[in-house]
Amino acid sequence: MITASIVPTQERPNFYPSMTSNYLTVEQAVYHFSDQFLPDYSGGYWEFVTLSNGGKFAYPEMGEPVAVNNDYNCASASLSKEAAGICVWIIMLGNCAMSAYQKGNKAELDNLSEHQVLLMDYAREHAEWENIARVIN
Repeated sequence: MITASIVPTQERPNFYPSMTSNYLTVEQAVYHFSDQFLPDYSGGYWEFVTLSNGGKFAYPEMGEPVAVNNDYNCASASLSKEAAGICVWIIMLGNCAMSAYQKGNKAELDNLSEHQVLLMDYAREHAEWENIARVIN
């Protein structure tokens, strides 16, 4: 079983840089996809999470349930804020990996793809997996 731990305050500044040298792009992509998929998202504090398998993700501090809409596959769900963050991050990691591929950056493609695989492994164990899967499909 993969476990999740909240990143302590003193370690928050290193969260994105510990994932990728393109951490500003990744962070901006998180906000972009949150605006796109979370209709009630309006910015705010994010909780950073590390996984026992080496994965990472974040979720927005907002009221629950969180509406998640994916207009690309006509899926929507009401999820916990953690599950909503998982959806945003899986989609974001896939899109950033594709961007790295298009730029010919194999190292970044491999890195972001590995982060996506680790998060998917956690998502499959999540109590809300069926709804997560519907949204990210």
